[in-house]
Amino acid sequence: MGLVVAVIILVALAHYAWQRRAARDIVERWLMENRFRARELRIPWFSVGNFPMTFFRSQKSAVVFRAVVEDRSLGGTGTVWLRVWPGLAGKLVGKDARASRRGRTTT
Repeated sequence: MGLVVAVIILVALAHYAWQRRAARDIVERWLMENRFRARELRIPWFSVGNFPMTFFRSQKSAVVFRAVVEDRSLGGTGTVWLRVWPGLAGKLVGKDARASRRGRTTT
């Protein structure tokens, strides 16, 4: 019985790590496609209020990133909040990543 519980916990942790890695890959690809270079990319502890609610996607499966980026086309730096649905939840509706530009932009 203990072995079954340990295997279930191990599978859950592996899925959590895979989901975060897949979300990070999606964010890095989105930043490159939109001509940004990430100086810092992290998952914040609290990210309430950065995005509006969505009706067709579960907020529980979304991974939120805070990125300090450098804009290659216009120059300057700023903060971008990205919300990503890795896996099937991101593929059902279409777009993988949604961005919310907040924070201060400097040159």
